[in-house]
Amino acid sequence: MAQKGTAGPDVGPAQGLDGVRRLRLRFRGQVQGVGFRWNAERVANSLGLVGWVKNEWDGSVSMELQGTDDQISQFFGLFNQQYRRYPIDYRIEQKDEVPPKDDEAGFVVHF
Repeated sequence: MAQKGTAGPDVGPAQGLDGVRRLRLRFRGQVQGVGFRWNAERVANSLGLVGWVKNEWDGSVSMELQGTDDQISQFFGLFNQQYRRYPIDYRIEQKDEVPPKDDEAGFVVHF
């Protein structure tokens, strides 16, 4: 499974005072038709992350993921484990820090 790019713990200007950060991500590659959104939702909710994931018209997947650095790192580790038996090839094409939101409850799949 190729994951190019990282969502590691580099601290950006959008990190909240409580250590919470929000990333806006764009994934390309084998990301539609493989349970990508549903796995993201399950893993994110199991870790207490908030945000959303959505298929885009151009074949990419967009995601906003909010939590602590540790939660976000755990997300990518657990997410990749879901594809251990049937690897997919994807890359993070874009990663931006955006201001955290305090009005979300949970992580959802948008349509």
